[in-house]
Amino acid sequence: MNGDGRLSTETPPPGEAADRYRFDPENPAPYATGLDAKQMGGPDDYRKVELRSDVLVYTTAAFTQNQRVCGPLQVVLFASSSARDTDWTAKLLVVHPSGYAQRLNDGIIRARYRHGTDSESLLTPGKPEEYRIDLWATCLDVLPGYRLRLEISSSAAGKYDVNLNTGGDQAREKSSVVAEQTVHHNALRPSHILLPFVSPKDE
Repeated sequence: MNGDGRLSTETPPPGEAADRYRFDPENPAPYATGLDAKQMGGPDDYRKVELRSDVLVYTTAAFTQNQRVCGPLQVVLFASSSARDTDWTAKLLVVHPSGYAQRLNDGIIRARYRHGTDSESLLTPGKPEEYRIDLWATCLDVLPGYRLRLEISSSAAGKYDVNLNTGGDQAREKSSVVAEQTVHHNALRPSHILLPFVSPKDE
């Protein structure tokens, strides 16, 4: 992940600036899918969602030859929040030559459970933490002219419960907190996605 919205294999420089956005639980980024397919979703077009100020977008250059991606997917995210608790979402998409941004896989992590669901650990506001977001697995051929894209946000309303950012009991809270979110991608905190590129002989 690079600060100019690029997704590449290049190591970011030490001083590369972080990306920031405001996450308002009263106006969450949506999960663009039908109500009958919330869990799996479909080949939805996310271009409208990507216009939101609370969705960060990182895109590869167009592929020049066929590349196969086959296996588990994981995003390693270095991020900080002004809130005591928040969510981080990640979504992998394939971008067609027409610009159509087709969702492939997505995942979410609740900050208080970043060390595991058997214990809670609230955030220290402003302190960077490492998150590992499971995007399940995929297997596809990325054809010449197509690109891969990674979206980072803090909600997928309609699929996942929206975090109120208070650090309290979600079931009992009656108010929410707007969070200032910071995503780091420098040499010290290199946020990235692990993509399992394979060749036919590896399968």
